[in-house]
Amino acid sequence: ADLVCYMLRQSTTPTLEKQHQFLDAAKNFNWEMVLSMLEEEPSLVDCQAQDLSHSGPKRWSALHQAALSGSVPIVQTLLTQYNASVDLLTEDGKRPIDVAKPECRAAIEAGPPSSATTTQAPMPCMRKDIKTSAELRALFTSADKIVVYLSASW
Repeated sequence: ADLVCYMLRQSTTPTLEKQHQFLDAAKNFNWEMVLSMLEEEPSLVDCQAQDLSHSGPKRWSALHQAALSGSVPIVQTLLTQYNASVDLLTEDGKRPIDVAKPECRAAIEAGPPSSATTTQAPMPCMRKDIKTSAELRALFTSADKIVVYLSASW
């Protein structure tokens, strides 16, 4: 299962350019653009792109920026609709809750409400409702490498 999750994430990684565009929008608190990009590509939610050499510092995630900005609705949207990770670290070891304004701190501590319904499907490897290879295959419409792997080994 860990290999499947890894392969699914690898097959859905946004381009570095798109990640930087997304993180720039979050850094500028351009929530309309952030949400628009997430609708198109939900896997952006936890990106912390570095430069191509991977030698630069990791960037703050969208949840870090939203928590810093004090935007409770955006923090809640990132948590409930896009399953943003509350455990991502900045280069200096800070989680979103560590940089959050007080009103956002409470939202992060509370996490998603138990009655929350997501508008976006979670990443396939996070889905608890998939129990068989047939159900996983149904998520893919092409001969994706994941389906081929599962067909051969499940």
